[in-house]
Amino acid sequence: MVQENQVALDQLPATAQDVATAKLLVDIEEAEALLGFGKKKDYSVNDLLKSFEVCFQVFEENGETKKILPLTNAKNILMRHQIEQMVAENGRFDVTGMIPFEKICLSCRGTGELYKFFRRVVPTPCKFCKGEGTSIRQCISCKGTGRYKNKDCRLCNGTGKQIIKCRSCHGKGVFNKFAIDAKISSTTPCKKCEGHGFITPKPETKKQHVHTPNNPVITADLGETIKNTVVAINPK
Repeated sequence: MVQENQVALDQLPATAQDVATAKLLVDIEEAEALLGFGKKKDYSVNDLLKSFEVCFQVFEENGETKKILPLTNAKNILMRHQIEQMVAENGRFDVTGMIPFEKICLSCRGTGELYKFFRRVVPTPCKFCKGEGTSIRQCISCKGTGRYKNKDCRLCNGTGKQIIKCRSCHGKGVFNKFAIDAKISSTTPCKKCEGHGFITPKPETKKQHVHTPNNPVITADLGETIKNTVVAINPK
């Protein structure tokens, strides 16, 4: 499997973007197989996380703890892919109501990771000048009459109006706003849930037995009994 994928990567154009995209697709296929989806491509976020939770519990109950880390990585790979699809379609992502875990991790809200996205510049028309870059106002010299001292106003050339640069956008007509791109730039595994998305119960610790010394204090009756017994055994 690894050798076949390596050959496919070597045959691609030698650009970082193409190689990274191909590697992501390879990881997605392997992750889908590990979580039991196979060739099924229409699974939802709920299906993905429920399958992960079931597999996690099976491995944990069988003591196969070494399989939990690859399983978690596979889940996170597919989760990133689902998140990127949401951003591409809606410009944002929201997993509220999609997480099926009972004891959801409140730190990452069930995703298992914290995401950082690439950002892109989105030119937005200025709402004050409507993208024109200029605005028209009444001439301050002739107060809109077009005449100044019985002559055409030099400031507005007799039109009574002034064309001025928009103060809001400084004449550009647009604002450059930043929006998240539909690609995740980096991820940080959630430390609280170790990337699982749900809180697993911690194993119970056995109570240590505290050794307490015998109480040296004895009652008067018990002391008299011991004294009589000793006298009886060792008469003078």
